[in-house]
Amino acid sequence: MRTTVTLDPDVPAYRLPTRSLGLRPEVDLDKALRLSSELEDAEIINKHELRK
Repeated sequence: MRTTVTLDPDVPAYRLPTRSLGLRPEVDLDKALRLSSELEDAEIINKHELRK
């Protein structure tokens, strides 16, 4: 499940330092995120089915 939060403009900016993940160019993060989302959805459906 994803949630979007909209912050008011008067909220101060918070910055974190960035670091290289050392990923190779051939690694497709879009596919990894899609797989993660599909697995999360499947788990939610499974938990819902168990409640019936």
